[in-house]
Amino acid sequence: MSIADIYVNEEFVGEHKGGYTSFSFDITDYINFKGKNIITVRVDSTRRIDIPPEGGLVDYMLFGGIYRNVRLVIVENIHIIWSFVEIIEATKKLATIHPKFELNNLDNEDKKAIIITKLMDEDNKEVITKETILIIKTGKNTIKQEQIS
Repeated sequence: MSIADIYVNEEFVGEHKGGYTSFSFDITDYINFKGKNIITVRVDSTRRIDIPPEGGLVDYMLFGGIYRNVRLVIVENIHIIWSFVEIIEATKKLATIHPKFELNNLDNEDKKAIIITKLMDEDNKEVITKETILIIKTGKNTIKQEQIS
């Protein structure tokens, strides 16, 4: 499919294989905070059977290059990398969910944080709020809240 090599100020940051999945890199260590920065994406769309969807029968055209949005996201030192809500049960009168998050703490020490999860109804009215107080260790942390009903 394709390989994307990411550079900041001519320094290699990382590589992503595959054209249909999103990816991100922390480029903090590569940024010149006192001047201009150049972000370069080198895309190689050479056919590679080791990168899906190649290697089997494909019934559609495979395109290369950058054909979706590219964003530069600036985050706080403690931020949510991803979130996912598993729906355990959902009716007009009752809903039970199981929220999960991955947080990143870029600080050099553990930090106390509060995760506030709000369950809204179809009219966007708050039905229930769950607060979870926790310590976010340095680095990536996967958080699984208790089920909320």
